[in-house]
This record gives sequence, C-alpha cells and structure tokens, in this order.
Amino acid sequence: MGEQRPPLSARGSRSDRSWDRLRYTLIIGWLIVIIATPVTGERTSSWGEVRSLVAAGKVDAVRVSGELVSRATGFSVVDVRWRHGWLRYTAQVVHVRGQRRGLGRAAAANHDAPVVRTSPSSRLTALQPGLEVTREQRRVDGGQLFGFQVPSALAIPAFLLFLAGLGLLMAGPRPWRATRWAWFWLLMPPVGIVVYLVLSGPTPGIPGPRNPERRLTGGWAFLLSLVLTAVLEPYRW
Repeated sequence: MGEQRPPLSARGSRSDRSWDRLRYTLIIGWLIVIIATPVTGERTSSWGEVRSLVAAGKVDAVRVSGELVSRATGFSVVDVRWRHGWLRYTAQVVHVRGQRRGLGRAAAANHDAPVVRTSPSSRLTALQPGLEVTREQRRVDGGQLFGFQVPSALAIPAFLLFLAGLGLLMAGPRPWRATRWAWFWLLMPPVGIVVYLVLSGPTPGIPGPRNPERRLTGGWAFLLSLVLTAVLEPYRW
C-alpha cells in the first residue's frame, strides 16, 4: 500500500471529493447497520442467565429449537431465545438422552455449552409453570456483528461495506491521522472500520488534525490494535 505524495491538506481536487463522497456514503451505510444490529440481532448469553431470569419471573416466554424428539437418543445442541428489556438474547445448551457411557462427556467435549439430560423446555417450565414455550425450527444466523448474532440479510451488507472501506483505504487518497498500514491494523478491532471512515478525511462536524503530516505509524497501530481487540472482545465481529 504505497503512499501518494501530495500533502494531506490538499484534498480539494475533483478526485478527492469523489472519494470523500464515497466515504460519506459508507458512513451512512454503517450507521444503518449499527442501528439495525440490536433490532434484528440477538446478544449471546448463557443457560444459567436464562434460568435465573425465568425463575425470577423476568422472562415469561422463550423460543426453543433443536431439542431431541420423543424417544430419540444421543445429544443435540439446543438454542434458547428470549427477550429481556429492549434486547433479544440467545443461549445454547446440550440436550443429552441415552445411557451410553461417556455420552455426556463427549457432548461437553464437542460443544462449549452446559449439558442437561432433561429437555431444556421442561427445566425452564419447572422454574415457572406459566412460562410460554414456543418450539421452532433451527435457523442459521448470518454471523456475529458487534457482539450480536445477526441474520444474513444484515451480515452480508456489513461484509460488503467492510470490503468497500478496505478498498477505499488501499486506493483512495492518503488518509488523515494515521498511515495506510496503521489504519489497516486498526480495522481489526470492532468498530475500527467506522472510526477509519469518520477520521481518515474531512468529515462535517469533526475538526481536522492540527498537524496533518503527523500520523500514527503501522508499528504503534499494530500494538494498539492488540490492546483494543482484547478489551473489546465481547463486541467482536
């Protein structure tokens, strides 16, 4: 990613204005994605958390998918979904049925989730007899975005926006505040792409850098990205 030589303050050419319009378009796109994420997505939670909420009467309806059918043996990963407050949540638990030795241990070894031998829906209704349980078909989520499991209808546009931002970084004018390699490393933590789009060039309402020629370099940005990734792990892509 070689650097272009014109001074950073020279961002008035027709080409630069076209790149800036693209950057503004991507910012708007990401704002839509950020707003849609908690509306369409689900925060990852735990089996212990949903049990506590149901027992306390704070959740009166859950949706369950993946439970073993009657008389079936073996194990199955069960998804439990619920709403609490403004957000929706999801958790996984492994449902095991059968007397084969080591079945529970095998299930626990293959899945990072608690193992239960009674169906999760039965265990939850025992905690709150009036609980509304809806059984549904297992669905495939598009991926994780900002700590939410989101559908493909949102994950795919977000991925395309990320690729477009990466293309802007490689082919666009020299970015403000950090070198290209520095911004590349800073794209790795969550929301890094949004920060890049907002701060790498002139953005209405945000003052420009005092010294445009002084920029963060790749080595320091790499170390900073490691710290940010560790701190923001719960909100990773």
